[in-house]
Amino acid sequence: LETRLRIKVGLFTGDHRQRAVMRITVGTFQSLFADLKKPARTFPWASIRAVAWDEVHVLGAKTYWTVSQALPNACWRYGFSSTPLQRSDKKGLLVMASTGPVIHRVRARELAARGLVTLPKVKFIHLDRPCIKTRSWPVAYKRGCTGNIQRNLEAVTRVRSMEKPSLVFIREIAHGEAILELLQNAGEQARFVNGGLPDAEQEALVTAFKAGQIPILVSTVVLRQGLDIPNVRTVVNLTGGSSSIDSLQKAGRGMRVAAGKLAFTVVDFLDRARCMHEDSQGRPMFLHRGCEYLEMHARARKRAFVQEGFEVTEEL
Repeated sequence: LETRLRIKVGLFTGDHRQRAVMRITVGTFQSLFADLKKPARTFPWASIRAVAWDEVHVLGAKTYWTVSQALPNACWRYGFSSTPLQRSDKKGLLVMASTGPVIHRVRARELAARGLVTLPKVKFIHLDRPCIKTRSWPVAYKRGCTGNIQRNLEAVTRVRSMEKPSLVFIREIAHGEAILELLQNAGEQARFVNGGLPDAEQEALVTAFKAGQIPILVSTVVLRQGLDIPNVRTVVNLTGGSSSIDSLQKAGRGMRVAAGKLAFTVVDFLDRARCMHEDSQGRPMFLHRGCEYLEMHARARKRAFVQEGFEVTEEL
């Protein structure tokens, strides 16, 4: 900002809280929220006339919402985010309540045309598995995803054959440890980063991955958003689920531009159910709820990529 605007910019971040608040001030949510809890506040909340939120999709969370509502005279409010808002979602509604409705949306293809992102080629791998006779989502998830040996082995095979560096997303630590063991037993140099590790160790693993010293990094959702890793060539999603936001955020780890990088690959799994059939109107019907969960979630992930305009193919 100082280079572009040629003015001095204030800071209200961590150790810089004593720096004077100026015409334009950059602040973090954490520092602002901490100031709100003080009996004697140092930030001039009432004097702020305009605010621009980066990563505005977080405003639906309690802490961020509290900060956004503590600016009574900020009549000009703008938000920016690479994460799509869900109008039917409570947090999405809170975001729009704080900033107003979406006024402009930029598609990934437009950003790619400007050379700002790299578009993915999304591959959905068909997995024809036995029926999961349960009505419980946790049981279906364990049998169909985390504890599905066929799925895990196929994932390892795909990771080994794809261009490196590869980022493999899992949801549960036990699942990540199982995938890591399969990869290392196959002779691959892989590591596992997760929220259970000390911050310094997490940072060291990410730094080594960025530098190309780790060709395969298995990760929980700690790397789902916010990190800039331009050299990623393959993203493998083993988390399942139906969230379009989660799917696009994971793909986003590979969309950063890098020298010589024309495209990258996202690998996901289309968990097919043997008990699925179509009714007279072509709608999918399932004998078992567990099968319905997994297949319909996979279809939702695929739909998110198609709607974003990505190239999506299926492989048997």
